[in-house]
Amino acid sequence: MAGGRTVDKYRVQLDFTPEAFAELDKLKADVQASSRADTVRYAMRILRWTIDQLQQGAKILVSKDGNLAEFVFPFLPQRANRWVEVEPGVFTAEEAQETSAAAEAAYKRVVQERLERLRAISKRAPKARHAQAGAEEIEGG
Repeated sequence: MAGGRTVDKYRVQLDFTPEAFAELDKLKADVQASSRADTVRYAMRILRWTIDQLQQGAKILVSKDGNLAEFVFPFLPQRANRWVEVEPGVFTAEEAQETSAAAEAAYKRVVQERLERLRAISKRAPKARHAQAGAEEIEGG
């Protein structure tokens, strides 16, 4: 009872393989969670955020060593890197991979063009730090 009201809670029991259980404990340590339940709650928040972003048409990018790539979630129903409702058998894994690769290449070209424009603006106007900051923000994710 907190402040005179009860808090509803539901107990959930999950079956894990030894590998999955070890991964849960590793995640718990990595995020310094106080419990496995907190680790699962954190993971749920990240998954909810990811789905919300994809449903709004956003792309989630990863930058490493100057290379920019779209992060694709193979376990989520996606078509052309957008969230969609997929009926079984309508879109094959091969089609998804081909479409994803083509969309990723096109998107990467657009992002690189924008970065080049921001860098050019930054070089022309030394006081235009916001342009450089924008390029760094895009690169850093």
